[in-house]
Amino acid sequence: MKGSDHLWFVYMILGLYAFLPIISRWIRQAPEIEIRFFILMWLVVSCVYPLVERFFGISIGYDLRNFSGYVGYFVLGYWLGNKPMKQPIWIWGVGFLFSWLLTTVGTYYLTAQKGNFDSYFYDYLSPNVILMSICIFLFFQYAFNKPFATNIIIKLDASSFGIYLSHVMILRILSRQYHINYIWHHPIIGILAQSILCLAICYILISIIKKIPKGEWLTG
Repeated sequence: MKGSDHLWFVYMILGLYAFLPIISRWIRQAPEIEIRFFILMWLVVSCVYPLVERFFGISIGYDLRNFSGYVGYFVLGYWLGNKPMKQPIWIWGVGFLFSWLLTTVGTYYLTAQKGNFDSYFYDYLSPNVILMSICIFLFFQYAFNKPFATNIIIKLDASSFGIYLSHVMILRILSRQYHINYIWHHPIIGILAQSILCLAICYILISIIKKIPKGEWLTG
């Protein structure tokens, strides 16, 4: 694994930001039926097309690439964030666990069948990952809609880009130097400890850098 592999997100989000002036003007003025249509077509292109082609061997010739890619997450996040949900919060927790289990089992099954890693269920635009994203977004939106939690989320959000840029370095130090990883005691304990420590260390590191003059140029 190269040290810059995780930086794909930076290149992707720069493209989204370049498109943002156009899509933000549309989404603020668009009626809800247009936003729903866009999300529906995005789901068709991102989920239905690959699913039908992969498991049924049918290639769909309609070119709907204007609805593809990560821009769908932008529109979906706006729509979910501004639409009150009446379902109880536990539904989103169960939905997240279901989609996470589907991702794990599906990836294991296809990988074992293929003989090497198969990324279909692991892809960010796969139906199970999209469902997982929706469920965890709504779960956090309602579970952490408290004054104290909101303040914590705001502080983490302000440092999120810097945390993303630095987290791989911290993960490697924890894993290689201190052996805190999935083989430390038990995978559940090791992964949880590594995640919490990585988040805490990265947050402290970014907070220190921000106090340096022009430090925010590095942390975002």
